[in-house]
Amino acid sequence: MALSGNIPREFTGAEKWHQHGVTGKGVVIAVIDTGVWPHEDLSVRTDGWAIRGNTPTNDVNPYGHGTHVAGIAAGAVYGIAPDAEILPLKVTDGAANAGSNSSVVQALQQIKAWHSEHPEKRLVVNISLSETDRPVIMTEIDDLVASNVPVIVAACNDSDEKSPLADYESPIVVANLKSNSKMNDSSSCWGALTDCCVIGSSVISCKNAGSGYRVLSGTSMASPAVAGMMALILSRWPEISEADAYAYLMDHATPAEVKCPSGLHLIPRVELPDDFGEDDGGNDKNDGKEDPVQEKKMISGVSEGNALIVRAKADTKSDKVGYLYNGDIVTVLQRQGERALVGTGTCGWIKASYLTEPPDGPEQPADPDIPTDWPETIEGVQQALTDWGFGAIVGEIDGKNGPKTKEAVKQFQAAMGLAADGIAGPKTWAALKSGIITPRLTEADMECQCNKYCDGYPNASTAGVRLLVERIWREAEKKYPGLRLYVTCRAEPTRDGAIAGGQRCEQWNKERGGASGSQHKFGRAADIFGKCDGVSDAEIRDHLEEIALKMNVSGGVGYGARYIVHVDVRGTKARWKY
Repeated sequence: MALSGNIPREFTGAEKWHQHGVTGKGVVIAVIDTGVWPHEDLSVRTDGWAIRGNTPTNDVNPYGHGTHVAGIAAGAVYGIAPDAEILPLKVTDGAANAGSNSSVVQALQQIKAWHSEHPEKRLVVNISLSETDRPVIMTEIDDLVASNVPVIVAACNDSDEKSPLADYESPIVVANLKSNSKMNDSSSCWGALTDCCVIGSSVISCKNAGSGYRVLSGTSMASPAVAGMMALILSRWPEISEADAYAYLMDHATPAEVKCPSGLHLIPRVELPDDFGEDDGGNDKNDGKEDPVQEKKMISGVSEGNALIVRAKADTKSDKVGYLYNGDIVTVLQRQGERALVGTGTCGWIKASYLTEPPDGPEQPADPDIPTDWPETIEGVQQALTDWGFGAIVGEIDGKNGPKTKEAVKQFQAAMGLAADGIAGPKTWAALKSGIITPRLTEADMECQCNKYCDGYPNASTAGVRLLVERIWREAEKKYPGLRLYVTCRAEPTRDGAIAGGQRCEQWNKERGGASGSQHKFGRAADIFGKCDGVSDAEIRDHLEEIALKMNVSGGVGYGARYIVHVDVRGTKARWKY
């Protein structure tokens, strides 16, 4: 009897890529798990590693956990990258689902050594284990990502917002869906730094035997689906960087965002797009057949001075996720009656009647010229960040990694609307060398406002979020000259007395009902509101919200909360409505 369940290559969109000859060839997927049985559907390498003299292919876990994970990523029948090779790393002595901290660290070190010995191969790492949030493990992961290796980790199966991986910045953290639209709140963590989600419930993949299949569920099954997608991206563009591969996955392969069970976050659901047109790298094996290449369209017909609201769902009453304006170029992902799903960095639904053919010529403004004075030392980046006001962050010392330059780069990138990967690449350096924007809000404006638990709580630099707020403020002044913008309501309270703020101490955050991992605690968030003579609080709030969503901030935007708008520079995109 045929198994009933979700097939990885179907719900990830991989089948279309297979038709064009992109199947993971040239890519190795390292699976840190319970071992990988040499199943007939898998290409399992013999140079893997196992703890304490075990055999990497001896997957004795009762569920065949590691073999199932490998089959999702690279199985010939159901998998996403069927021509990718599996490098098995067994971190358990027996049937357990999780290895010790030391065994995972050893496995990561083995992968780094293997990577240095096989520069001709692109490498992806998948870790579908719990308790992988230890500092010693995170350091090894950081090193791999810095060496251009994507690392994918499962978000853990506890039904909780505070995932053990909530503070992971380098790897891609994956949550579990039970369908294309709902998170599996009984077997998935989520959190502010969860990167994406994909179906991990009732997934069909390989048994820990020479043949056969079984169905398993959990974030362990979601993570290798993303690893397989990353393998296809690396196979299609062998020279692509880890940061650019991540950006492609998140910016161009996100047809929907899923609201987490707590309602605080919209987490992108990733699915590979059918974008094989002229840029197919000569891999098209479907010549002469109809190929549904996505359409490029331009927005027109929006009333002068207004914006077109982008909705989360096809119906007109669902939450807004962004705005479009006349002249904006969008990618049409699908149509549903009179509605169209369009991609613009933020994806959502609009009326199809606003779509017209774009004019001839470039669809998007050209990238700024790359400056000739590219920094060859970390000191160059640190000095540029200091000029922008990030000196306090750069000056902070991480006990193992030296100054927190990467954190400062991420906050700068998020504030400027760039992909926040912490790497001072060409676009980031061009922004760093552009004209300095001096925020009018000061560190003092951002201090904790509790007046009872702490003495201002200036525990962290707020340079990143103040830069973002300044950009929003300057844009808002174009419509409302003389606009006054605040992060606290003491000077000019809103009509309903809403209490906004910048930083919060631990006790004040709890009293305010903030999440345990609130960005306010780390100096990366601000609740803002504006005042302008003759203009209502609500109108200004709506415009500030519109600007923040339009900027496609690489951080959090919370909107609809009385007369305030929340913005932060956490480094990954999050959207929610209060």
